This record gives sequence, structure tokens and C-alpha cells, in this order.
Amino acid sequence: AAQDGPFSALTLNVLANDLWTEGLSENPGVTQPASGTATADTLCSTVDSGELDAAVTYKRPTVATLEIVDSRVVRDVNVLLDITHARAEDLSVFLVAPDGARIELFSNIASQGLTFTGIILDDDAETSMASGLSAFDAVYRPEGDLGALEGKTLSGTWALEVVDTTRAADGVLNSWSLVIEY
Repeated sequence: AAQDGPFSALTLNVLANDLWTEGLSENPGVTQPASGTATADTLCSTVDSGELDAAVTYKRPTVATLEIVDSRVVRDVNVLLDITHARAEDLSVFLVAPDGARIELFSNIASQGLTFTGIILDDDAETSMASGLSAFDAVYRPEGDLGALEGKTLSGTWALEVVDTTRAADGVLNSWSLVIEY
């Protein structure tokens, strides 16, 4: 993927109080409106881990990190997940900020046999992760408060920690991303 400083190819551009996304349409290079609004001084970037294929096994935390070299201040953080695991209810997942702040994204949720492919964790989501995964939702409110990261600097090592709490099944952390508004 192309790089824009410390960020991956998906970069959100702000134009006249409307949030626009570039490269999300079926036609690369076509710019299209995205949901939401932003002010002219708001920027948003996605920092992507790339393909990890990191094993998630019983009682051995899987930790994947993203290094960001940027001193801007966080206005909002969302987390995108791609985890393959037969028993989502066995997992506890945390985001750890560069200053050590540890945010519980979810623990031991009901999954109805669904996976974490394309799951977005956003403080503004209507559906809580605590209510369990559904075939109809892809955006969930995490159990912890991602808002606690607002006002902190981006710079440093961000970590995603995935813990399998039972021996029933193993899984894979395929990838993860941070969507950061600053």
C-alpha cells in the first residue's frame, strides 16, 4: 500500500465541511462522499497493520503493534478488526495507547457463530459489543471508552492485545487498523 507519512493509503480529505473518502469506491481514484462531517481543520487517517496471520492461542496474549511518528493530538479513534476465531466468546481484546492507557474493546461477548471480519469499534456506535455480534451490524461501541484517548498525542507505539481465555479453539489475528481523527 502507498504510504502518506506514517499512514497507509486510506486517507480522508476534508473539503468545505464535508468528509470525503478517496479510494473506497469500486473505481480507484474516484472520490466519493462518506458519512459524517468534519471541519476544515480536521484530518483523518487509517493506520493499517497489513496482513499479520498472528496465532491467537489459549492464555498467550497476541500483541500486534503500530508505530506512529506524528505529534498531532487525537480527536477521535476507531478500531477496525479482522480476527478469525470459532468462539468469539473466548476472546478479550484491548487497545493500548503509547502512554500505556489500556482500553477494553470487548471481553467474552456472544457471537452467534459470527466472525470479526470488518468489525469497526467506534464510541459513537449505537450497538454495544456487550450486546453481542449480529449479522446486521458491523459498527459497535466498545466496552471501554475510546474517548479516553482524545487529547493525547499520536506519537508512539499503539498495541492491540488479543487474549484467548479458554482452550476450546485457537484463532488468528489477520489484521487491524486505527482510524484516527486529529
